[in-house]
Amino acid sequence: LIRPYPVEVTNVLDDKVLLSRLIQGSIIDPGCIQTPEDANEIQLYFVKHRYGAQGKSVYAYNKSQLQEWWIRQQNTKDFSIQKEVIPALDNGRKFVMRSHLLVI
Repeated sequence: LIRPYPVEVTNVLDDKVLLSRLIQGSIIDPGCIQTPEDANEIQLYFVKHRYGAQGKSVYAYNKSQLQEWWIRQQNTKDFSIQKEVIPALDNGRKFVMRSHLLVI
């Protein structure tokens, strides 16, 4: 694997915890929470490793499962907890729109 940028740079760009703090309260905030105590009973939550990619290290939990997982973890600061996002539908079909921005 040849990296065009040093790992220190790409780690900052891939850091889900840092990103959730930067966009908290904005219109694009996915609804990240800090601890399971902030969760509600009926919603689904996704726990993602702070540097995970391609769907690896993603786990889905309800509130009670999230609390059990939290207790078992030794290093919770390496994970981001995101609320379930209800998908946008177009004629009953799910679609995803992504945009990428390179700031130099």
